[in-house]
Amino acid sequence: HDHRVARLAVAVLPRIVAKGDARLVSWLSAGLLHCEAEVRSASIRALVGVQSPAATRAAVAGLADPEAQVRRAAAEALASLAEQGDSNIIRAARVRLKDRDSQVRQSALALLAAVAVKGDRHVVEAVCARLGDRCAAVRCGAVAAIGTLADPADPQTLAALKSRLQDSEATVRSAVEQVLPKCVRASGQQSSGNCDAFLGELSVGSPPTPSWHLEVTAQETVAPLTTFLQKA
Repeated sequence: HDHRVARLAVAVLPRIVAKGDARLVSWLSAGLLHCEAEVRSASIRALVGVQSPAATRAAVAGLADPEAQVRRAAAEALASLAEQGDSNIIRAARVRLKDRDSQVRQSALALLAAVAVKGDRHVVEAVCARLGDRCAAVRCGAVAAIGTLADPADPQTLAALKSRLQDSEATVRSAVEQVLPKCVRASGQQSSGNCDAFLGELSVGSPPTPSWHLEVTAQETVAPLTTFLQKA
């Protein structure tokens, strides 16, 4: 049951070690090398409480972990840790948009929405590609990210959103209906008064079958905890 103790260690360390202690990230990073995915995930989540460049660098490594739960934890942590416009994280998140795990793809979309700069055409294009994902939750995530990142005056983005008004899943159609009016009004293409009618016209008809694109105590307390993080 060493992995259970290791999980507890990474959860406790940020609470009992001073945030300014440079050793904290090092100890938590050791957890990223643990043989158990649950320990690696817990280590990444604990890094959120540290909030330092070193913690961010450690979390980025988790995006390439072989286990989906670790990649997902890394994306979620980086949404809190990363600075907006960090090109390395944006690049890594774009790679995860094609992850084989749908929850990782969702987390990558949320990460891009938090870190990418609004109007970044390359990011928006990558996010729009997920509007054709086989997973409805990912398509919803893409719609939300577009609402945050896209230039509302971009006709291609508007067209991509409009195309999902006939999505086979009601959750996706509902997500578009919440985001598209804001984009349309901001773009100046329709007045506020007739925007609802405009949307109503677009959503008439039966949805077609989709085509799938895709965080200073005594040393005697800390040392035993860190020992478990070094077990592989």
